[in-house]
Amino acid sequence: MHNNELTLADLLNVALKRIWILLIAAVIGGLAAMYYSNFLVVPKYHSSSKFYVDTQNSASAADATIIDQQRNTAYARMIVGSYIDILNTNNFTRYLADNLDSANLSKEYNYSKLYGAISYNYTEDTESFTVTVVADTPEDAYAIAQRIQDEAEPYLITMRHAAKGTIKVIDDARLEKNPINLHTSLNIILGAFIFAVIAFIIVFIIEINDVRIKSEKDVSEIFELPILGSIPEYMSSGSESRYGD
Repeated sequence: MHNNELTLADLLNVALKRIWILLIAAVIGGLAAMYYSNFLVVPKYHSSSKFYVDTQNSASAADATIIDQQRNTAYARMIVGSYIDILNTNNFTRYLADNLDSANLSKEYNYSKLYGAISYNYTEDTESFTVTVVADTPEDAYAIAQRIQDEAEPYLITMRHAAKGTIKVIDDARLEKNPINLHTSLNIILGAFIFAVIAFIIVFIIEINDVRIKSEKDVSEIFELPILGSIPEYMSSGSESRYGD
């Protein structure tokens, strides 16, 4: 590597030469990632409900024409965004927080914490939206999601002047035991890889800055002359001199 061009073989030689350093770095990185995942990351759990916006009452559903059904579908798609805007407000979050006293939560969720724990997602050109709750325990996420299912429609009734329609739960909240932010295996792999790459960069920099001549190949590359012969190193035993008598 004394010339200006580095080849893949040069990089491979450095990696093989210092493979034990790279392996140690990979092990340290994996252990660090495992410690981070198991002891430093606070697990979070989620529970989701899916709602459907209906603008057609049951009495006229059987008599509705295709045009009426298309009109109702288009209208529902128009007002689903309005419903999300109504629910994703400070007023509804406070209303919900006031009705969580009987939910048997493991922790207290005040207004500000509750506001950040709830998200509303809407897929374009549909009449449905999803409400997702992220909490510290799976039981809390499930309980809050269920309470939203119970309280969303009564609250929207008070805002009926804003949009004409009803909402129906088409996918109930479920108790999800797996945390959404813990990926221990993936973190270990990434930690091992990152530490190994950092170690390789360090040993590579040290290697390319080491200008000592270590082999006949180095002499040939530096002076661009063929090697005609070399004097082997002779190690004597006992009290004899290094180069013999």
